[in-house]
Amino acid sequence: MRAAFGAVLALALLGCTETVATQPRPALAELDAPLRRIAVLPFSASALVRHEAGEETPTAAAKLVSRYVAEALAARGVEVIPPEDVEAALKPEMGSEQPVAAVLARKLGADAVVIGELTRWEEREGEAMGTFHAAAVGFRVALRTAPGSKALWSAEFDERQQPLSDNVLRAGQYPGAGTRWLTAEELARWGAQQTVKALPLGPAK
Repeated sequence: MRAAFGAVLALALLGCTETVATQPRPALAELDAPLRRIAVLPFSASALVRHEAGEETPTAAAKLVSRYVAEALAARGVEVIPPEDVEAALKPEMGSEQPVAAVLARKLGADAVVIGELTRWEEREGEAMGTFHAAAVGFRVALRTAPGSKALWSAEFDERQQPLSDNVLRAGQYPGAGTRWLTAEELARWGAQQTVKALPLGPAK
């Protein structure tokens, strides 16, 4: 009985380690080949972003997260068109009625685009070894086809760093295994990595 209870408890705790809520779309099943060249648009910042301490403005923080997503995609072996290249390609198209996905497919050879929005950015108050207020970061991402702009997949990450004393399994996932308090930038980079790990690069099976 004790062993069974322990197994149930472990499963419940493992369920708490999920950090990214994902939603596949019907068009994902219609893909007939893996995605190979993905353009990452500079993320926008929600008007509701609560920006507290730190040097980053919400707009700069949003662009930072988009760069972290691009880096995480590249680490998975995907050919990535980074946000700064996307921004440069779209600038001459300002005022064009052509959809963004179509422009990026035509000009940069993208077969998919990632768009995103920063929804929360709160810097930690304190130092790595002790804090009064843990960092918190939230963002939403969506994967769309290029040039058709069909929705393939979406996800949301929203996390305030938890102490080891509250959830050993969850806290142990953070960089440093929960032994130090992360900055918002560190939490955002980790969140981008977790999100991209869940991102499908081919047809749903």
